[in-house]
Amino acid sequence: MGGHIESLFGLETDVIARRSPLRGEPDDFLVAECKDWHTSLVGRNAVAAISHRALLARAMPILVVAWGVTTSAWWLAQLLTVRIVTIDGLTTEPLPPLTEHRHRGVRSALVASPG
Repeated sequence: MGGHIESLFGLETDVIARRSPLRGEPDDFLVAECKDWHTSLVGRNAVAAISHRALLARAMPILVVAWGVTTSAWWLAQLLTVRIVTIDGLTTEPLPPLTEHRHRGVRSALVASPG
């Protein structure tokens, strides 16, 4: 993960995307943050940060993770409607639904421990 870093209101952001042509759908504008952490889970701060960046850009927030997120990060993502996906999920069409509505196996694969 990683790659070209963009600036969004002075904040470094991994992915800023606009669908062309626009379809009038929530995922026409995306802001994504990639966390390539293979030894620790991604926490609440990453969820809050991408949510705030997306709000500034009026875009859909997406947190792209390599391994997983903490349980508290998972629940915060539900409250802030942040989609948590793996790098493969970022390229699917359409994007995976909000995490709460996904298949149970996907949730258990992304949420590895409480915290």
